[in-house]
Amino acid sequence: MCGCRLSILLLLTCSGCGGVFSVQPLSDDSNSVLDERLFGQWQGEDADDKLCTLTIHRKPGTKATLEIVSECADDEPRGRRVERTIAFVLREHYDWLSIQSEAKGDQRPMVYGVARYQFHSPDRLGVFLLDPKVLGRAVERGTLRGEVSYSKVEPEPAEPDGEPADEPRAQPEPVEKSIQNVVLSDSPQRILEFIRRNGDKSFQAEPVVLRRVKPPAARPDAAREDAGRDSASALIPAGAVFVLIAALLFVAAVFIRSFRQHAVPR
Repeated sequence: MCGCRLSILLLLTCSGCGGVFSVQPLSDDSNSVLDERLFGQWQGEDADDKLCTLTIHRKPGTKATLEIVSECADDEPRGRRVERTIAFVLREHYDWLSIQSEAKGDQRPMVYGVARYQFHSPDRLGVFLLDPKVLGRAVERGTLRGEVSYSKVEPEPAEPDGEPADEPRAQPEPVEKSIQNVVLSDSPQRILEFIRRNGDKSFQAEPVVLRRVKPPAARPDAAREDAGRDSASALIPAGAVFVLIAALLFVAAVFIRSFRQHAVPR
């Protein structure tokens, strides 16, 4: 099973963890940035996360939409589970990822996981997930519009203390609620403004760290461009030689004509 924090990055590819989602992506194909630094094959650095591999490339036929192909170890007989999703990149104060996920349940809309990312080196990437507690409290206070889901934290069972059965026992502590999942329905502008005001407090302290294990494959169009440039480079020397020969022939013809005109007859 995938590690929980990487599961959030994959938007419930491996179920069982909560997170922060938005009904709208922070950007779309029309205003996203194509960050080719993200291209290639990635794995998490944690032991559990190495069970999953992410391959990121531009989705064919789009201007700046990323396609993420996740391949995770599974308990099924076939052994691997492959899923695809799309993502958008926005550069506004931070580098943002909006990753599409189809929410669980037939009556719930598609949502987008929101996270910021930062390169520690060309092949090492940190993804900072939003903190459900911070964003959930903002929804509870009415600062942001959205819905909050809770998980119950059951109190520890009381140990037998040897009291007589007819003695009244202490009442158990009330069940605590913990914010597990937040779905924001506010506008991307209001969400970004809230995060700008709160800064790093909006994010979980520890990032999901990914390491590139395979560079991106060469694009066919790029290969054709390189081949065209190589052909042009090969043609330049041949063209220069042709021009030089033509110039020498022209000079020789002019010299011969001038010699004949000025020659003294015998």
